[in-house]
Order: sequence, then C-alpha cells, then structure tokens
Amino acid sequence: EWFCVVSGVGEMRLREVATGEKAVIPMRAEEPVIVRVIPGLAHALYNTGDEPLVAMVLSNEVYDPADADVHESRLD
Repeated sequence: EWFCVVSGVGEMRLREVATGEKAVIPMRAEEPVIVRVIPGLAHALYNTGDEPLVAMVLSNEVYDPADADVHESRLD
C-alpha cells in the first residue's frame, strides 16, 4: 500500500509486527511524502490538524477484513 496526504495534516504511525519497533512519519499536503507500507508493518493514519485529512491510498488488492493478514491493533 502507498499513502500520500493531499489535504490536511496528519501522521502515519507504524509498528513492525515481528519486532515491535515503532515509527511516526509526519504527513502534510504542503510537503507531500509517499509512504509505502509493506506486509508485516502495522499502520494507521491519524489526523493531527484542525481541518479534514484527505489521503490518496493505492493498494494492490481489495481490502478483505476476513483475510488472515489483516489484524486490528492500536498503535498509540
């Protein structure tokens, strides 16, 4: 999956499932970055601004909540 904020301000929170290592990537429309999320990397995009957060997200497959590689988890 690839994420890019196109409006607003937020942060991508990441956690390596195997090691528990965490990272936070600031994301804002004024300074666009593209974040690639690979398998085994838990992730969530949070709105940290006062305006709505809009992101473009590209994926190579349709989201399926019944898929075994999708797990709900809190990253904060």
